[in-house]
Amino acid sequence: MNTPEGTLNYTYGLQRISENQQIQGAWTPSFYGYDGFGSVRQLTNASATVTDTYNYDAFGNLLNSTGTTPNSYLYRGEQYDTNLNLYYLRARYYNPQTDRFMSRDPEDGITIDPKTLHKYVYAGGDPVNAMDPRGRALVEEEEIDLSKVQEWEVETGPTSLAKRLIACFMTIYDALYMTVNHGWSAWGAGQDGVGLYFCIWP
Repeated sequence: MNTPEGTLNYTYGLQRISENQQIQGAWTPSFYGYDGFGSVRQLTNASATVTDTYNYDAFGNLLNSTGTTPNSYLYRGEQYDTNLNLYYLRARYYNPQTDRFMSRDPEDGITIDPKTLHKYVYAGGDPVNAMDPRGRALVEEEEIDLSKVQEWEVETGPTSLAKRLIACFMTIYDALYMTVNHGWSAWGAGQDGVGLYFCIWP
């Protein structure tokens, strides 16, 4: 990766493992230390000595830090643009000072889940229990798998896991609602089982 500061090389596993960059003419590796939310809390050198530390509030504002190692990946492991003072979340930029995205959500949200309907708020206004790694849809705490964050960075297909889960939920909800209020035949008419097949199809 080329930056104004020079060339950066990253090593990836389930998450970003390390960065290697030239500092004062010498290639210098730094290793990322994450907390349970996936935020970078420290950098260590090749000797496992902590060189930099970071502390954030719930919305990602940097409260304090130590060290001088150049590093753009901070809150939730996301890239922070120091020129804009915004986080880059693929589909949109996020401003931690206002807990708002800078542009409208490209997704419609879920009608029966109000927190998904706000077009600008980050993680449904609850960043302690949710995150939004793509700038498109919040992910609840119980759904968060940090090993999938790198996949979210490049996944944009219409059959994404998130969209399948939403479609599955809505299909089951519709089935229950129509069955309770109008009988099974009312919901089943015209559905041809497609919705439930989509729901259980891997």
